[in-house]
Amino acid sequence: MKYLFILLAGCLLMGCSTLMPQEKFFCTISTKDLPDVPENTISYKTDYLDYHVVEAGTISSPLFDYDIKYDTLSHYRVSVMGYVVFGRDANNTNQHERIDSVGITHLVIDKIGAPRELFGKKGDERWNKQNWEECYLPNKILKKIRKDFFIRMKYQRYVFNYNITEPIKAITAGYGYRLY
Repeated sequence: MKYLFILLAGCLLMGCSTLMPQEKFFCTISTKDLPDVPENTISYKTDYLDYHVVEAGTISSPLFDYDIKYDTLSHYRVSVMGYVVFGRDANNTNQHERIDSVGITHLVIDKIGAPRELFGKKGDERWNKQNWEECYLPNKILKKIRKDFFIRMKYQRYVFNYNITEPIKAITAGYGYRLY
């Protein structure tokens, strides 16, 4: 009976874990493994790639609704930073048609009245300022943010105006979430 109680308590503790493994959150996923959204239903907001050099090109971000609410009194702002990897096709004018995969490299959590917290991949000493186990966002919130970021970056649209001798292989990307 004693062992049954220990086994039950262990299973309960493991099942109530509030944190997603670091390797699962900070990873790269092929766009083929992400859910599809009918492209005719997506609206976009277009901005310049670089406001200092407007001739460089444009980026069109999908206007997806997201409903991620968490601790509305604390006013959390979460920034996810990552990258978009383009495939091998040499189509330089419509880079969005060749998005191959999307990855997450950093997570920044801002909470009113608290210092900014930086989380990153294992081994990235510049960004891995906090231990991932100290991240207090629940697993369900991290999963929603991760899923939204990956789908949002899959449908990001890039147009580069420069004639480039070699195709661009990847570009950094990021998105901010307000959890209130």
